[in-house]
Amino acid sequence: MKPDISGMAGAMPGRTKTFTSAGFEKLLRNLKTPRDFAVVVLDRRYCPDPMTANGGMDAVQKFFEELGFRRIVLQDGAALSGAGGRVVLRDTAINQR
Repeated sequence: MKPDISGMAGAMPGRTKTFTSAGFEKLLRNLKTPRDFAVVVLDRRYCPDPMTANGGMDAVQKFFEELGFRRIVLQDGAALSGAGGRVVLRDTAINQR
């Protein structure tokens, strides 16, 4: 995960903070926000493709479910910049109905 800090007041340009998986998990566990809904954008321009690597979408969904999120939506990040709009790869609410 590399959060976009461009345009933020006080942000240091050129030094993007990269979270380890353990740091990201700790951050999510410590957030005091409702766990109803999470949207995960997969940036598929990377190799290996996060949609299939290391368990792929199933592993991402399981990770967020273990953190207590009830609905997880996975979107294709590459499609966000295209004319086709947002492409939903998976929505767990569809499976629950």
